[in-house]
Amino acid sequence: MARQKRINQRGEQTRRKLLDAVAEIMREHGFVGLTAAQITKWALKDKNAIPNHFDSLVNLKKAYIKEKDYWPPFFERFKLSSDADAIEMEGLFAEVMKENFRFFESNEEMQKIILWQISEESPLLRSISEAREKEAAKLLSMTDPFFRFTEINYRAVMALLLGGIYYIVLHSNTNKSVVCGLNIHVEKERNELLRTIEQIVSWAWKQATHHKLGELNAKKMNYEFEGLENLASQFLKRAKEGNKVDFSSSLLIEELKRVEEVLLRQLLAITDSGHIENFLKINLHRLVGIADNFYDGGRESFFVEARLVLATIHKVCGPVMEMVPGSLKLPKLFVVEKSVEFDKRAIEIANVLSVAKMDKLLIRIVLTPFRRFSEEKRNLKWSDYRYLNKYALHLEGLLFGGEKVTVSEDQIIDVLIELGLNHVTLISFFAMRLKEKMLGLRFIERSDLLFEARKRVSQLSLFVMMCYERDKMSTSAEILKWLDAEIEALREEPAEIGLNVMKIRSRMRVLELAFWQKLQYDHGVYEEDNLDVFTDKIAHNFSSKGQEVLSGKSIKSKLYGKELSVISATEKLLVEMLEDVRRFL
Repeated sequence: MARQKRINQRGEQTRRKLLDAVAEIMREHGFVGLTAAQITKWALKDKNAIPNHFDSLVNLKKAYIKEKDYWPPFFERFKLSSDADAIEMEGLFAEVMKENFRFFESNEEMQKIILWQISEESPLLRSISEAREKEAAKLLSMTDPFFRFTEINYRAVMALLLGGIYYIVLHSNTNKSVVCGLNIHVEKERNELLRTIEQIVSWAWKQATHHKLGELNAKKMNYEFEGLENLASQFLKRAKEGNKVDFSSSLLIEELKRVEEVLLRQLLAITDSGHIENFLKINLHRLVGIADNFYDGGRESFFVEARLVLATIHKVCGPVMEMVPGSLKLPKLFVVEKSVEFDKRAIEIANVLSVAKMDKLLIRIVLTPFRRFSEEKRNLKWSDYRYLNKYALHLEGLLFGGEKVTVSEDQIIDVLIELGLNHVTLISFFAMRLKEKMLGLRFIERSDLLFEARKRVSQLSLFVMMCYERDKMSTSAEILKWLDAEIEALREEPAEIGLNVMKIRSRMRVLELAFWQKLQYDHGVYEEDNLDVFTDKIAHNFSSKGQEVLSGKSIKSKLYGKELSVISATEKLLVEMLEDVRRFL
């Protein structure tokens, strides 16, 4: 019996040596070094040691992985109660991911195993991964009811966290480098990663909770609105039929007050801006519908009720006015009443511009947004009102800023571009005015004017935050597009003959002239803003051998020529010039 015990002990010792050998080889050479010959050599055992104690090399590898894999103990340690709630689940998954980071970061052998699993396809590694997934699925399945019918895929969140942890640790330890500026070997930064893991898990659960809360709120609001909608419907029906309405506006006021309190209470409970916008979109749409039903009743007497609904809309929007969705339809009565107000403001603006002797067409362009608001009452959105209000305030600040305000036509055009008035009339007016300025100018002067206009519009575009018509290109983009086309067309034109009587006649061919001028440009002889202006000036001021009229575009296309004959001729000329210079030294 003692002999058998010694045999068993020797067997255990040999098994231990073989497993230790696998561990050492993994640390030194990675999984590629795990051959039977290397393992037995490292363990100082003969070639039969592995078959005798593990049956096969695969079983030895499997035993090693099972010994080092911390996931099975994790699944034993982290378990959910059968009636676990969201708080318990959130805490468990956050702790699992944080522990995974800690263990993986400190366990070099597990790092090698994971690297092995993602680098080599084998039945052994797949079976171990599948066993791990099977255990994880038990935990994840308990979260499914909490995320069903929400926009959050919790399994995807966990997969990204798991993969991210593996990558950060492997990358940092293999290359000894930072990831996104974070160094996991610095305690403060490692703690930040752990905090963020918990934060991400928390975000997922909060989003799911908000979604569920939104569903409950939607059902509750359906119930709350039913009373108001039925009341309004009965009122309109009886009034249209000529029947005596058997209740006063006080009933409507009472019902609106109740709905208002419910809406404001629910708004206060929502913290996410996206959820607030969605909440407003759904509930304000219903209130707008009720207000429009009263307005469509066709009687002045109904406007009282419509105004009561508008007052409720205003109170609900008040605390979150900037978050009201731009796509929300404006109440019809609101548009009618605001149109009167905007018409008065438009008349005042037009009067100031008329006194300043502004072009009548430009004044009409300035008033375009006001006209649309007054004329297109049927489908105006909240974004239309928001734009026009800011537009009017900006113009009033410019025109009514003092006792005597003097503004030029160009200033007004610039302001309209800044205000994002991307209406075709403004773009056409800009083009018309610039073309008028270019009439009778020389080639180079027209070029300078176009480039100056382009620079000005480009600078204005940096500040454009508003947009009149959102489905169209911005004003600055449209004008820049037109300017670029004009500049391109100008380059296609030959320089004017006869206008420049001082044109220099060169004996060089066009290719030689272009190379010669570019050489001087590169060495700082000329000081020009850019090559476009430079080549336009060459075309205007030079003629070449056999070609009296040049174009800037043609010159520019030849600046980078590499013809040997051109380079040789230029070199010869430079050598001769250098000899002349040296005679004076």
